[in-house]
Amino acid sequence: MPGGNTALKAGDIVILQGEPDALERVVGLEKLKLSRDTKGHTLDSPDDEVGVMEAVVTADSDLIDRTPMQARLHDRYEVNLLAISRAGQR
Repeated sequence: MPGGNTALKAGDIVILQGEPDALERVVGLEKLKLSRDTKGHTLDSPDDEVGVMEAVVTADSDLIDRTPMQARLHDRYEVNLLAISRAGQR
């Protein structure tokens, strides 16, 4: 899990893991945008029980200026934050 002191910023790329329904819920409610890069980090299929998704924190996301601990993604959505990338740096 990413360090607890790093506050999320608009444009950050987050990699999330969870059940497909939970991933869809967090993307919608937290105003994330699915990343559609050529690496294809979206690994969900209808048969998967757990998936991994790459999303971008949008400028109007409630996650901005919150640390992973403050965001409580697992408590609220049952998804795990695996990584944060900012300006190409993990």
